[in-house]
Amino acid sequence: MLRPQTFQSSCLSILRLFRKQIALPTLQPRNIATSSAASSSPSPSPSPSPSAASPSPSALSPLPSASESLAASLAAVSAASETVIASEEALGSFLSSIAPSSILYLDLEGTALSRNGTVSLITSLVYPQRTTRLIDVLTLGKAAFTTPARDGRTTLKSILEDPAISKYLWDVRSDADALWALYGVGLRGITDLQLLENAGRAGNRKLIRGLSKSIKRDLALTPADLDRWHRTKTEGKRLMDENRFDVRPIAPDVVEYCLGDVALLPALHELYGGRVDAEWLAKVVDESARRIEEVQAVDYDTTFTYQKMLAPWGGDLVVKVLNPDLPVTDVELPVVDVEPVKPEKPLV
Repeated sequence: MLRPQTFQSSCLSILRLFRKQIALPTLQPRNIATSSAASSSPSPSPSPSPSAASPSPSALSPLPSASESLAASLAAVSAASETVIASEEALGSFLSSIAPSSILYLDLEGTALSRNGTVSLITSLVYPQRTTRLIDVLTLGKAAFTTPARDGRTTLKSILEDPAISKYLWDVRSDADALWALYGVGLRGITDLQLLENAGRAGNRKLIRGLSKSIKRDLALTPADLDRWHRTKTEGKRLMDENRFDVRPIAPDVVEYCLGDVALLPALHELYGGRVDAEWLAKVVDESARRIEEVQAVDYDTTFTYQKMLAPWGGDLVVKVLNPDLPVTDVELPVVDVEPVKPEKPLV
């Protein structure tokens, strides 16, 4: 996820030169009956694969409410010494607690998170145990991915690369890019919740949406919880600007920000998963795998482009974008009547 400083001002200056709308398939909200594993390339009419099915939202039950999830994650800040994993012994113990049937909600933080930056922290929320840990990659280095569990075989790398262990992230691109380029870890078994939101969205689906806007629009947080979460995310932008993710010891505000990034992912998973059928879920899983494959290319351009804000399901139109910092340029964007969203993290 990238933070281009000119994104919002540029998007707000889009001149709608066309009124033509791009036709997209109509998606009726339905419960998931089953799901499929990722394939190497997206298919226009994917079919469910019973041999490697991802869990449906019902498989996650009982899930806490969004407010309960947020409260639990923030309460863990007071126990930061137990939440942060900075030794091989603690890491091995944590990995041993992850069963093959577990579901992982993940988020990475670092300085300029990409092949050109660093991976500092990996936040992992494990279901059904509801255990959240911050793995200190900056301190552990390569040992973060090679340290074995008690069985002597399972490592963080093997878990992240296991297609049978379901893993969920919001916009996997910069995370996948950094893991592959810096540590040779190729993510598999991934469902990108950003794509799941877009696939099940009612109305205009031409642009992908940021995590903050999705939480504000879709989750029934209390005003107090929403305000605290928003303040935590706003504080996170300052942490990024000051490279605080690479400062040790890890400060409580950094822990709070990281925990808040994954606390609400299960609630979003349940909500958005209930809006798509098996065919659309398969498309989401396929497109998640395609995103990972794309960022692993040697010549992948990690800089922000407007094309990366487009949803993958439909076409686009060439429109003019007037940026106060740049000359008028032809950019591939759809003509839409939605408010652009500035990503919380680098968009690779």
